[in-house]
Amino acid sequence: MIAYLTLGDKYSGIFSGQVVDVCNLLSEKTGARVKLISFVSIRGYWKEKRKIKHVYHNSIVLPLFPKLRNWRYNIILLLFVSIYKRFDTIICRNSIPSYLGLILKENAIVKKIILDGRGAEYEQYVEYDMLSDKILENKLKQIESYVVNNVDYRIAVSEKLVDYWRNTFGYSKSDHIVIPCTLNRCHENLGKSKLNRKDYGFKDNDIVLVYCGSVSGWQSFDKMFNFIRFQMNQNKDVKLLLLTKEVDEVKTLMKEYPNRIVCKWSSNHDVIQLINLGDYGLIVRESTITNKVASPVKFAEYLFAGLRIIMSEKIGDYNLFLKENNCGIVDTEVDSSLHQISTQEKNINRKIALENFSKNHNIIDSKYEQLINRII
Repeated sequence: MIAYLTLGDKYSGIFSGQVVDVCNLLSEKTGARVKLISFVSIRGYWKEKRKIKHVYHNSIVLPLFPKLRNWRYNIILLLFVSIYKRFDTIICRNSIPSYLGLILKENAIVKKIILDGRGAEYEQYVEYDMLSDKILENKLKQIESYVVNNVDYRIAVSEKLVDYWRNTFGYSKSDHIVIPCTLNRCHENLGKSKLNRKDYGFKDNDIVLVYCGSVSGWQSFDKMFNFIRFQMNQNKDVKLLLLTKEVDEVKTLMKEYPNRIVCKWSSNHDVIQLINLGDYGLIVRESTITNKVASPVKFAEYLFAGLRIIMSEKIGDYNLFLKENNCGIVDTEVDSSLHQISTQEKNINRKIALENFSKNHNIIDSKYEQLINRII
């Protein structure tokens, strides 16, 4: 039996596309239902449990032991579940779940532990001051290093992440596969967007920039907003669609450019149709290790909605992809010549997204076939 383990992840569009979708896909390919084990915060536990159970019935949702420094104690519930269910393989999202999984393996409770590495975890903690606890930061670095070198197999979201593992933790094997963040299959099943630009205050000749995502530090709001200001000052036809929460920085920007910015927080189900209203998708970020190894899911989503991408240099593996597929431009090379993206261009971008980031198409499908060959 196969299980997929998450620790501290809330249900979201990312969870739907990168966890639930993967569990469904592996279930379909192996013919055996993959059990999802999710530890979620005690705060709002019942609400999170209902959400996860609703989208993936074959799941076990457990209360997370409070505070990250107490991560070890989650082994207690995981131990009981694993003994009862008798898993052969556990795929673990990031290093702490993988470390707990390795404890189970050392005690002959499971046979294989697979790391689903989503990024440079230690660097993210340090670069964005997420913990303010140096002792804990160093411990987590040790955990990440131990996991990278001791699990049975590894999934990485980018080749740059594998390079980071090699350079930082001395990883010297080839027991890994690179699978970038892929499209949520629920988006692919949506029909053609029926939304109209005019309903959101955009005119026919407007050039609409789109940012969709969280307000997390690695999203680099300061750098992105400076880019936006420059473009809006250069061209009065440039407008902005923000699909994020209306935080203070957003409110300030909206005051600077009245009637030129629309801010809306949308559900995962509606997000692609809203993105489709735009011309350019923004992935403008700082040059941090976190971003250099990343695989932003919005890259695939922007392309799938037909947008041309404006992106900073050294974002995961995507800068080379951008040039090879002529589907975007580096932010430092953008001048005042932005134009509306034609229907033909949008169709080409959508095709690129499906061919490279759809779980239903050959490139990604073959990667999961390779993964399954290592599991079984």
